[in-house]
Amino acid sequence: MVNFTWKDPKLEDRNGKIVEYIIEITVQAMTETKKEGMKAKMAFKSITC
Repeated sequence: MVNFTWKDPKLEDRNGKIVEYIIEITVQAMTETKKEGMKAKMAFKSITC
C-alpha cells in the first residue's frame, strides 16, 4: 500500500461522498426497514470515524 505525504482536499471530499453513497445503498439493500438502516449506518460511521 502506498502512503502519500500530501493530500488533495477535493479528491478526499469526492471519495468520501462516493463511499457514503455506497454505504447508503448497501444499508438499504441489507435492511428491511428504514429504522434498521439508520442504526446500521450509525454503527458503521462510529466504527470508521
